Amino acid sequence: MKRYVGLLSEVNDLRQKNQTDVDAYIKIAKRYEGKILELGSGSGNISIELAKEGYEVTCLEIHRDMIHLHEEKLNESIADNTTLVLGDMCSFDLEEKFDLIIAANNLVNSVKTTEDMRLMLSSVKKHLSSAGVFVIECDYPNIEEMKAKHDIEVKTYFENPRSQMNVENKVTPKYNFNNLTRQDRIVITEFKNDRIKRRIQVIKDFKIWLPEELQQLFKDEKMHIMLESGNIHNIEPINKNSKHMVFFLKI
Repeated sequence: MKRYVGLLSEVNDLRQKNQTDVDAYIKIAKRYEGKILELGSGSGNISIELAKEGYEVTCLEIHRDMIHLHEEKLNESIADNTTLVLGDMCSFDLEEKFDLIIAANNLVNSVKTTEDMRLMLSSVKKHLSSAGVFVIECDYPNIEEMKAKHDIEVKTYFENPRSQMNVENKVTPKYNFNNLTRQDRIVITEFKNDRIKRRIQVIKDFKIWLPEELQQLFKDEKMHIMLESGNIHNIEPINKNSKHMVFFLKI
């Protein structure tokens, strides 16, 4: 039986289906093996595929609706090696160690302060095995692209299979280039035959992390960068032309 979940979570779930980095994380898992923890696992787009590969996966997520959506996708073959945990990635204690911890898909941009980033790294360190690796990945901050997108509304349309209704998703990003932050104004409208059924308006804030900021934080928290790349799919230098910033960390 499907639970009621919020429209914002349903749309986020649909957006996650377009992720292109799932295969990359499967390759990473095969390289490091062992037990896996995914921070901010959402509705399970990555974790479900890892569970299908036979890995024991723990999924930490702060939003109940996303956990409910993840639960709906679990079947017998992957439910036994999947553990869902409601919790905050900046202050969690699972009382176990992991061989691979993942913070994928711009998750760190939702960590908005240096203090909270330190807390997250501290929590991760407590949960890494002696040979464990923490993989953290986000988009490279391309300032020129941000300037071009500043205060420009973008509309997308799609069908919500849960309700079989049409959805309009409007996002307007506003950047503060002095503080390196982004604020998204999001308006989501679900409708059928031009009649509005559900609508939600939210403001979401994000931190734009520069590579040198992250590198200094890793150093301060005594986490060793064993590998870094400007692409989640291939190993290449991080530079102004990079699409991603990927760091492989050890303690």
